[in-house]
Amino acid sequence: MADYFLNNILLVYFFYGLSFFSMGLAVFMEAGHSSRLYFARALLPLSLFGIIHGSHEWLEMFLIISSRSNAAAPPIWLSVLRISTLAVSFFLLLQFGLLLIAGRSAKRTLQLALGFAALIYASGLTLLAWRAPDMQTAFVWADIYTRYSLAIPGAAITAWGLILQRRQFKGEGMHRFGNDLLVAAIAFAFYGGIGQLFVSPSGIIPLHAINAEAFMRWVGFPIQVFRASMAAVVAIAIIHSLRVFEEENKRRINELSNAQQAEKIRLDYLRNELFHRTIRAQEDERKRIARELHDETGQTLTAIGMGLKGIIDAIDRDPERATRQTIQLQRLTNSGLMNCAA
Repeated sequence: MADYFLNNILLVYFFYGLSFFSMGLAVFMEAGHSSRLYFARALLPLSLFGIIHGSHEWLEMFLIISSRSNAAAPPIWLSVLRISTLAVSFFLLLQFGLLLIAGRSAKRTLQLALGFAALIYASGLTLLAWRAPDMQTAFVWADIYTRYSLAIPGAAITAWGLILQRRQFKGEGMHRFGNDLLVAAIAFAFYGGIGQLFVSPSGIIPLHAINAEAFMRWVGFPIQVFRASMAAVVAIAIIHSLRVFEEENKRRINELSNAQQAEKIRLDYLRNELFHRTIRAQEDERKRIARELHDETGQTLTAIGMGLKGIIDAIDRDPERATRQTIQLQRLTNSGLMNCAA
Protein backbone atom coordinates (compact mmCIF):
# COMPACT_ATOMS: atom_id res chain seq x y z
CA MET A 1 0.00 0.00 0.00
CA ALA A 2 2.89 2.35 0.76
CA ASP A 3 4.27 1.85 -2.77
CA TYR A 4 0.86 2.59 -4.26
CA PHE A 5 0.57 5.95 -2.46
CA LEU A 6 4.19 6.84 -3.18
CA ASN A 7 3.64 6.17 -6.87
CA ASN A 8 0.52 8.34 -6.80
CA ILE A 9 1.74 10.98 -4.35
CA LEU A 10 0.96 13.75 -6.88
CA LEU A 11 -2.73 12.81 -6.75
CA VAL A 12 -2.56 12.91 -2.97
CA TYR A 13 -1.17 16.45 -3.06
CA PHE A 14 -3.73 17.45 -5.69
CA PHE A 15 -6.74 16.28 -3.66
CA TYR A 16 -5.15 17.61 -0.47
CA GLY A 17 -4.89 21.04 -2.02
CA LEU A 18 -8.31 20.75 -3.68
CA SER A 19 -10.00 19.99 -0.35
CA PHE A 20 -8.72 23.10 1.37
CA PHE A 21 -8.95 25.33 -1.71
CA SER A 22 -12.60 24.44 -2.37
CA MET A 23 -13.38 24.92 1.32
CA GLY A 24 -11.69 28.33 1.21
CA LEU A 25 -13.77 29.43 -1.78
CA ALA A 26 -17.03 28.20 -0.23
CA VAL A 27 -16.26 29.90 3.07
CA PHE A 28 -15.21 33.12 1.31
CA MET A 29 -18.69 33.35 -0.24
CA GLU A 30 -20.18 33.35 3.26
CA ALA A 31 -17.56 35.51 4.99
CA GLY A 32 -19.09 38.60 6.57
CA HIS A 33 -22.58 37.11 6.30
CA SER A 34 -25.24 39.14 8.10
CA SER A 35 -25.85 36.90 11.07
CA ARG A 36 -26.35 36.91 14.82
CA LEU A 37 -23.70 34.17 14.97
CA TYR A 38 -20.15 35.41 15.54
CA PHE A 39 -19.05 32.45 13.44
CA ALA A 40 -19.98 34.47 10.33
CA ARG A 41 -17.66 37.35 11.23
CA ALA A 42 -14.73 35.01 11.93
CA LEU A 43 -14.84 33.17 8.59
CA LEU A 44 -12.58 35.40 6.50
CA PRO A 45 -9.27 34.09 7.99
CA LEU A 46 -10.52 30.52 7.53
CA SER A 47 -11.37 31.17 3.89
CA LEU A 48 -7.94 32.69 3.26
CA PHE A 49 -6.30 29.77 5.08
CA GLY A 50 -8.07 27.29 2.79
CA ILE A 51 -7.18 29.15 -0.41
CA ILE A 52 -3.55 29.81 0.53
CA HIS A 53 -2.86 26.39 2.06
CA GLY A 54 -4.48 24.64 -0.89
CA SER A 55 -2.23 26.69 -3.17
CA HIS A 56 0.76 25.67 -1.02
CA GLU A 57 0.02 21.98 -1.54
CA TRP A 58 -0.25 22.51 -5.29
CA LEU A 59 3.02 24.44 -5.19
CA GLU A 60 4.63 21.51 -3.38
CA MET A 61 3.17 19.19 -6.02
CA PHE A 62 4.76 21.39 -8.69
CA LEU A 63 8.12 21.22 -6.90
CA ILE A 64 7.93 17.40 -6.89
CA ILE A 65 7.18 17.38 -10.62
CA SER A 66 10.03 19.81 -11.21
CA SER A 67 12.48 17.70 -9.18
CA ARG A 68 11.57 14.57 -11.12
CA SER A 69 12.17 16.26 -14.45
CA ASN A 70 15.17 18.32 -13.37
CA ALA A 71 17.92 17.14 -11.07
CA ALA A 72 18.84 20.69 -10.10
CA ALA A 73 17.52 22.15 -6.89
CA PRO A 74 14.51 24.49 -7.24
CA PRO A 75 15.19 28.24 -7.28
CA ILE A 76 15.59 29.81 -3.85
CA TRP A 77 12.71 32.20 -4.45
CA LEU A 78 10.38 29.24 -5.09
CA SER A 79 11.38 27.59 -1.81
CA VAL A 80 10.95 30.91 -0.01
CA LEU A 81 7.48 31.24 -1.57
CA ARG A 82 6.55 27.74 -0.37
CA ILE A 83 7.61 28.43 3.21
CA SER A 84 5.91 31.83 3.12
CA THR A 85 2.57 30.44 1.93
CA LEU A 86 2.83 27.66 4.53
CA ALA A 87 3.48 30.17 7.34
CA VAL A 88 0.82 32.66 6.22
CA SER A 89 -1.82 29.94 5.89
CA PHE A 90 -1.22 28.55 9.37
CA PHE A 91 -1.04 32.06 10.83
CA LEU A 92 -4.52 32.67 9.35
CA LEU A 93 -5.71 29.40 10.87
CA LEU A 94 -4.40 30.57 14.25
CA GLN A 95 -6.22 33.89 13.78
CA PHE A 96 -9.48 32.09 12.98
CA GLY A 97 -9.26 29.98 16.12
CA LEU A 98 -8.45 33.00 18.30
CA LEU A 99 -11.38 34.92 16.79
CA LEU A 100 -13.77 32.12 17.73
CA ILE A 101 -12.42 31.98 21.26
CA ALA A 102 -12.05 35.71 21.92
CA GLY A 103 -15.37 36.73 20.38
CA ARG A 104 -16.36 40.39 20.16
CA SER A 105 -15.16 41.55 23.56
CA ALA A 106 -11.38 40.96 23.36
CA LYS A 107 -10.23 42.60 20.13
CA ARG A 108 -7.23 44.21 21.80
CA THR A 109 -6.18 40.92 23.42
CA LEU A 110 -6.53 39.17 20.07
CA GLN A 111 -4.28 41.70 18.36
CA LEU A 112 -1.66 41.32 21.08
CA ALA A 113 -1.78 37.51 20.84
CA LEU A 114 -1.35 37.56 17.06
CA GLY A 115 1.45 40.10 17.28
CA PHE A 116 3.23 38.02 19.92
CA ALA A 117 2.87 34.87 17.80
CA ALA A 118 4.27 36.66 14.74
CA LEU A 119 7.21 37.99 16.78
CA ILE A 120 8.04 34.58 18.22
CA TYR A 121 7.81 32.93 14.81
CA ALA A 122 9.97 35.54 13.09
CA SER A 123 12.59 35.39 15.85
CA GLY A 124 12.79 31.60 15.77
CA LEU A 125 12.93 31.51 11.99
CA THR A 126 15.79 34.01 11.97
CA LEU A 127 17.70 31.97 14.54
CA LEU A 128 17.23 28.75 12.55
CA ALA A 129 18.37 30.41 9.33
CA TRP A 130 21.49 31.64 11.13
CA ARG A 131 22.28 28.22 12.65
CA ALA A 132 21.57 26.15 9.51
CA PRO A 133 24.72 24.72 7.88
CA ASP A 134 23.40 25.15 4.32
CA MET A 135 20.43 26.55 2.40
CA GLN A 136 18.68 23.21 1.87
CA THR A 137 18.85 22.39 5.59
CA ALA A 138 17.57 25.89 6.37
CA PHE A 139 14.43 25.29 4.30
CA VAL A 140 13.86 21.88 5.93
CA TRP A 141 14.19 23.42 9.39
CA ALA A 142 11.92 26.32 8.39
CA ASP A 143 9.26 23.85 7.24
CA ILE A 144 9.47 21.90 10.51
CA TYR A 145 9.51 25.04 12.65
CA THR A 146 6.48 26.47 10.83
CA ARG A 147 4.45 23.34 11.41
CA TYR A 148 5.44 23.05 15.07
CA SER A 149 5.12 26.73 15.99
CA LEU A 150 2.07 27.69 13.92
CA ALA A 151 0.29 24.64 12.50
CA ILE A 152 -0.05 22.56 15.66
CA PRO A 153 -1.10 25.48 17.95
CA GLY A 154 -3.34 26.91 15.20
CA ALA A 155 -5.13 23.60 14.65
CA ALA A 156 -5.54 23.03 18.41
CA ILE A 157 -6.91 26.53 19.03
CA THR A 158 -9.21 26.23 16.02
CA ALA A 159 -10.56 22.92 17.32
CA TRP A 160 -11.25 24.54 20.70
CA GLY A 161 -12.88 27.55 19.05
CA LEU A 162 -15.15 25.35 16.94
CA ILE A 163 -16.28 23.48 20.03
CA LEU A 164 -17.10 26.80 21.73
CA GLN A 165 -18.99 27.94 18.63
CA ARG A 166 -20.89 24.64 18.67
CA ARG A 167 -22.36 25.68 22.02
CA GLN A 168 -23.81 28.82 20.43
CA PHE A 169 -25.27 26.74 17.61
CA LYS A 170 -26.90 24.46 20.17
CA GLY A 171 -28.16 27.50 22.10
CA GLU A 172 -29.83 28.70 18.90
CA GLY A 173 -31.47 25.30 18.45
CA MET A 174 -29.25 24.32 15.50
CA HIS A 175 -27.92 21.03 16.85
CA ARG A 176 -27.21 19.36 13.51
CA PHE A 177 -24.94 22.19 12.40
CA GLY A 178 -23.26 22.07 15.81
CA ASN A 179 -22.45 18.43 15.08
CA ASP A 180 -20.75 19.52 11.85
CA LEU A 181 -18.52 21.85 13.86
CA LEU A 182 -17.71 19.01 16.25
CA VAL A 183 -16.60 16.82 13.34
CA ALA A 184 -14.51 19.69 11.96
CA ALA A 185 -12.99 20.29 15.41
CA ILE A 186 -11.98 16.63 15.77
CA ALA A 187 -10.54 16.59 12.24
CA PHE A 188 -8.55 19.78 12.90
CA ALA A 189 -7.25 18.29 16.15
CA PHE A 190 -6.00 15.18 14.33
CA TYR A 191 -4.73 17.28 11.44
CA GLY A 192 -2.57 19.35 13.76
CA GLY A 193 -1.79 16.86 16.50
CA ILE A 194 -0.79 14.03 14.17
CA GLY A 195 -0.63 15.39 10.61
CA GLN A 196 1.78 18.19 11.49
CA LEU A 197 3.70 16.27 14.14
CA PHE A 198 5.34 13.92 11.66
CA VAL A 199 7.58 16.06 9.48
CA SER A 200 10.67 15.64 7.33
CA PRO A 201 13.49 13.68 8.98
CA SER A 202 16.07 15.81 10.75
CA GLY A 203 18.97 15.37 13.12
CA ILE A 204 17.12 17.45 15.71
CA ILE A 205 15.82 15.44 18.67
CA PRO A 206 13.19 13.93 18.65
CA LEU A 207 12.76 14.30 14.87
CA HIS A 208 15.31 11.59 14.25
CA ALA A 209 12.67 9.12 15.54
CA ILE A 210 9.33 10.90 15.07
CA ASN A 211 9.15 11.90 11.43
CA ALA A 212 7.32 11.24 8.16
CA GLU A 213 9.40 8.16 7.37
CA ALA A 214 8.67 6.63 10.76
CA PHE A 215 4.96 7.31 10.27
CA MET A 216 4.96 5.44 6.95
CA ARG A 217 6.77 2.48 8.52
CA TRP A 218 4.24 2.34 11.37
CA VAL A 219 0.95 2.73 9.47
CA GLY A 220 1.85 1.79 5.91
CA PHE A 221 1.06 5.04 4.07
CA PRO A 222 2.62 8.51 3.82
CA ILE A 223 1.71 11.26 6.26
CA GLN A 224 0.43 13.29 3.30
CA VAL A 225 -2.41 10.78 2.91
CA PHE A 226 -3.42 11.32 6.51
CA ARG A 227 -3.26 15.11 6.09
CA ALA A 228 -5.30 14.91 2.88
CA SER A 229 -7.91 12.72 4.59
CA MET A 230 -8.27 15.12 7.51
CA ALA A 231 -8.41 18.05 5.07
CA ALA A 232 -11.27 16.36 3.21
CA VAL A 233 -13.18 15.75 6.46
CA VAL A 234 -12.61 19.36 7.55
CA ALA A 235 -13.74 20.70 4.17
CA ILE A 236 -16.92 18.61 4.09
CA ALA A 237 -17.85 19.43 7.68
CA ILE A 238 -17.16 23.17 7.35
CA ILE A 239 -19.00 23.48 4.02
CA HIS A 240 -21.94 21.55 5.46
CA SER A 241 -21.98 23.80 8.53
CA LEU A 242 -22.33 26.87 6.28
CA ARG A 243 -25.94 25.87 5.71
CA VAL A 244 -26.58 27.26 9.17
CA PHE A 245 -26.89 30.69 7.56
CA GLU A 246 -29.63 29.44 5.24
CA GLU A 247 -31.44 28.00 8.24
CA GLU A 248 -30.97 31.26 10.12
CA ASN A 249 -32.42 33.22 7.19
CA LYS A 250 -35.45 30.93 7.12
CA ARG A 251 -35.96 31.53 10.82
CA ARG A 252 -35.66 35.28 10.33
CA ILE A 253 -38.27 35.17 7.57
CA ASN A 254 -40.58 33.15 9.81
CA GLU A 255 -40.02 35.56 12.69
CA LEU A 256 -40.78 38.54 10.45
CA SER A 257 -43.86 36.79 9.08
CA ASN A 258 -45.09 36.01 12.58
CA ALA A 259 -44.38 39.58 13.67
CA GLN A 260 -46.33 40.94 10.69
CA GLN A 261 -49.22 38.59 11.45
CA ALA A 262 -49.21 39.66 15.10
CA GLU A 263 -49.14 43.32 14.05
CA LYS A 264 -52.06 42.74 11.67
CA ILE A 265 -54.06 41.11 14.47
CA ARG A 266 -53.23 44.03 16.76
CA LEU A 267 -54.28 46.59 14.15
CA ASP A 268 -57.53 44.69 13.49
CA TYR A 269 -58.25 44.69 17.21
CA LEU A 270 -57.54 48.43 17.46
CA ARG A 271 -59.73 49.07 14.41
CA ASN A 272 -62.62 47.09 15.89
CA GLU A 273 -62.15 48.76 19.25
CA LEU A 274 -62.19 52.20 17.61
CA PHE A 275 -65.34 51.29 15.67
CA HIS A 276 -67.13 50.11 18.83
CA ARG A 277 -66.06 53.22 20.74
CA THR A 278 -67.34 55.43 17.90
CA ILE A 279 -70.71 53.63 17.95
CA ARG A 280 -70.93 53.98 21.73
CA ALA A 281 -70.05 57.68 21.49
CA GLN A 282 -72.78 58.21 18.88
CA GLU A 283 -75.33 56.36 21.00
CA ASP A 284 -74.35 58.41 24.06
CA GLU A 285 -74.69 61.62 22.05
CA ARG A 286 -78.12 60.63 20.76
CA LYS A 287 -79.26 59.83 24.28
CA ARG A 288 -77.94 63.16 25.54
CA ILE A 289 -79.72 65.04 22.79
CA ALA A 290 -82.93 63.08 23.42
CA ARG A 291 -82.73 63.96 27.12
CA GLU A 292 -82.17 67.62 26.36
CA LEU A 293 -85.05 67.66 23.89
CA HIS A 294 -87.25 65.88 26.39
CA ASP A 295 -86.41 68.39 29.10
CA GLU A 296 -86.90 71.41 26.83
CA THR A 297 -90.15 70.04 25.40
CA GLY A 298 -91.46 69.30 28.89
CA GLN A 299 -90.63 72.81 30.01
CA THR A 300 -92.30 74.25 26.92
CA LEU A 301 -95.47 72.19 27.40
CA THR A 302 -95.60 73.14 31.06
CA ALA A 303 -95.30 76.81 30.13
CA ILE A 304 -98.01 76.42 27.47
CA GLY A 305 -100.32 74.71 29.94
CA MET A 306 -99.83 77.44 32.51
CA GLY A 307 -100.35 80.10 29.83
CA LEU A 308 -103.58 78.51 28.66
CA LYS A 309 -104.84 78.43 32.25
CA GLY A 310 -104.02 82.14 32.54
CA ILE A 311 -105.88 82.92 29.32
CA ILE A 312 -108.96 81.10 30.57
CA ASP A 313 -108.86 83.07 33.80
CA ALA A 314 -108.31 86.41 32.02
CA ILE A 315 -110.47 86.08 28.93
CA ASP A 316 -113.60 87.52 30.62
CA ARG A 317 -111.96 90.07 32.93
CA ASP A 318 -109.17 91.37 30.67
CA PRO A 319 -109.48 90.41 26.98
CA GLU A 320 -106.38 92.43 26.02
CA ARG A 321 -104.26 90.51 28.52
CA ALA A 322 -105.68 87.26 27.20
CA THR A 323 -104.71 88.34 23.68
CA ARG A 324 -101.13 89.18 24.75
CA GLN A 325 -100.80 85.83 26.52
CA THR A 326 -102.12 84.06 23.43
CA ILE A 327 -99.43 85.75 21.27
CA GLN A 328 -96.73 84.76 23.81
CA LEU A 329 -97.95 81.17 23.79
CA GLN A 330 -97.82 81.15 19.99
CA ARG A 331 -94.19 82.37 20.06
CA LEU A 332 -93.32 79.78 22.71
CA THR A 333 -94.91 77.04 20.66
CA ASN A 334 -93.00 78.13 17.52
CA SER A 335 -89.77 78.20 19.48
CA GLY A 336 -90.38 74.68 20.78
CA LEU A 337 -91.14 73.41 17.28
CA MET A 338 -87.93 74.98 15.97
CA ASN A 339 -85.91 73.31 18.73
CA CYS A 340 -87.45 69.94 17.89
CA ALA A 341 -86.66 70.44 14.22
CA ALA A 342 -83.07 71.28 15.05
